[in-house]
Amino acid sequence: MKAEVRAETALALLSIALAAFFLAEGSTLKPGVFEPIGPGAVPMGVAVVTIVLGALVLLARARARRPAVAEVGAAAEDWPLTLGVGAVTLAYCLALHLGVLRYGIATTVYVVVAIVLLAPQRRSALPWAAGIGAVTGFGLDLIFRHLLVADLP
Repeated sequence: MKAEVRAETALALLSIALAAFFLAEGSTLKPGVFEPIGPGAVPMGVAVVTIVLGALVLLARARARRPAVAEVGAAAEDWPLTLGVGAVTLAYCLALHLGVLRYGIATTVYVVVAIVLLAPQRRSALPWAAGIGAVTGFGLDLIFRHLLVADLP
């Protein structure tokens, strides 16, 4: 239990630090075609949400001295699973950075794989993961390309 608290605190601090970096970098991006919605709006918005959620985790740690979420079994101590999800996340970021996959396809695959990896019963989670992945990946692609007019790979 103590290791879980330390791990959650470390993850919250790391998330806040990375989000602060995204805020700093997003603020340096030049305005886009539409002035209010520049290229930095989405990463900065996600960074703010990440900072708020990380702060809530730290607040819960300080107030309760116990896990803020319900027990999830052995998943918190499953380092191979944690490393696997981290590797999938890095591969997703690398695929987007290098432009080897279009945003909608890469996001759909990433969401499906992440959900299936994290699900306790993987076979029964696959249809839900496919639906959520398709809606998320292609829905965000549609919003970014046509509504926000963002230049995605």
